[in-house]
Amino acid sequence: MDANLERLLDLLQITQALDENMKTNITVSIIPGVIGIGSVFLFHLGFMTSVVLYALGLFTGVANTMRPMRLSHHERKK
Repeated sequence: MDANLERLLDLLQITQALDENMKTNITVSIIPGVIGIGSVFLFHLGFMTSVVLYALGLFTGVANTMRPMRLSHHERKK
């Protein structure tokens, strides 16, 4: 490590980006479950609707998890 703290700012930016991404991941993982439970009880939708909502939430969560990697790859190409 260097004798100065220049790299500390980079580390703080990385941790802030990770924190924002984790908050988004929690939201993305909770919302399909709440919508699925609500749709079963309120609208009497079936099992397949819940499975589709679960799959949508899964794909959205994976895409959100991969977003920082794609952004950094895109920045490196510039």
